[in-house]
Amino acid sequence: SFTVRVSSQLTPKLSADAKISYVNQKVENRPSMSGWGDNVMLNLVSMPRNTEMDELSSYYDADGNVRRPVSTYGNNPYYTVNEMYNEDSRNRVYGVTSLNYNVTDWMKVMLRGGTDYTVQKIFSYTKEDHPFNGSVLNDLTYTSQESNFDFLVSMNKDLSSDFSIGVNLGGNLRKNKNTTAGYQGSGYSFP
Repeated sequence: SFTVRVSSQLTPKLSADAKISYVNQKVENRPSMSGWGDNVMLNLVSMPRNTEMDELSSYYDADGNVRRPVSTYGNNPYYTVNEMYNEDSRNRVYGVTSLNYNVTDWMKVMLRGGTDYTVQKIFSYTKEDHPFNGSVLNDLTYTSQESNFDFLVSMNKDLSSDFSIGVNLGGNLRKNKNTTAGYQGSGYSFP
């Protein structure tokens, strides 16, 4: 990842600032989070304390079924780590630029625009013996962009030594665009 920032006082009354950042991530086997049944840490914490971890480490029983903890929802953490697969890559570019203009010593105008653009590709599968999903294949690309454009006029004027007035007037335009492309399917057989 990297970030570049440039700022300049263009004239005594006008200044500009611009910043752009790029982030690239590539991850294999990102752990499941939240209340998902394949969340390894959630399953370990939720397991009865007398669960023999050695029994779970051989995650297939004699009949070829996945040996699970007592919970009917959580998966065997050893199975999750060794038999499930996912990979994702994320490219993100975001930036902002602004102009500030001092109209007078008591009035300023700020104009600003920024965007955040992300493309994330996800590939994952679970095998047909997965205890509650069966075989599922996902190959998806998520694209999202949020852009914001705003302005702010600030006025702060001393009317006397005991009285001043301050006024802010502004507005914002926000645009969002999200797309998902790819495929999801079930009933596959994986080696």
